[in-house]
Amino acid sequence: MGVTGYVTNCRDGSVEILAQGSDIAVNNLIAWCEVGVPCTEGLTVTVGEDEADDIYLDFSIVQS
Repeated sequence: MGVTGYVTNCRDGSVEILAQGSDIAVNNLIAWCEVGVPCTEGLTVTVGEDEADDIYLDFSIVQS
């Protein structure tokens, strides 16, 4: 999708995605998350800005 960063399952059952990229690429990822898949119907997507200076070179799945 043209983004870098990571996705991880959180202990509370939520999923965290940190995505970096162009505004269009990040907005496309957010839109995809909001549509979801049938088993995620009724779930909420919360979007926020990350103030960290970390730069990610790829997109990975982080096992917690």
